[in-house]
Amino acid sequence: MKFAQASAREGDPSRLREQLGIAPGAALLIAGSTHEGEEKEILSCYQKLLLDGREVLLLVAPRHPERVDKVEALFSAHGLRCVRRSRADGSSGHAIVLLDTIGELSGAYALGTFIFVEGSR
Repeated sequence: MKFAQASAREGDPSRLREQLGIAPGAALLIAGSTHEGEEKEILSCYQKLLLDGREVLLLVAPRHPERVDKVEALFSAHGLRCVRRSRADGSSGHAIVLLDTIGELSGAYALGTFIFVEGSR
């Protein structure tokens, strides 16, 4: 439902795709509105995809932006480099983007290949 609403509102998501450095056709796993503990599960799934040889990018949007530091530390502790959306310059090379801005998640859903949405209960 949220995906359909985002697609209808946002139209062409190519601008956000370029700003995040996501190549057209790239597989993108989006974890939106995540809460404490869920990022660890997302990390586990993401690592399994990588071990299977899948080329997948990951975009994580914590429900509360003040948790971005903690989420970034979790990924860093597992040897994974992240870039924050607020610092993304469109260059490629970042497999994980942390959405630390407000108001862009609905547009990002239109880019996703696989989408996990929390906070919908």
